[in-house]
Amino acid sequence: MNVEAIKTNDMYTTKVNAGIEWSLSSCIQVLW
Repeated sequence: MNVEAIKTNDMYTTKVNAGIEWSLSSCIQVLW
């Protein structure tokens, strides 16, 4: 694997994690 692929994958993972956290916080706000 080259560095660019690793960087892109890391950015994608960060976006996914942020999306999951955002979804969870939204669900919690709706529930409360």
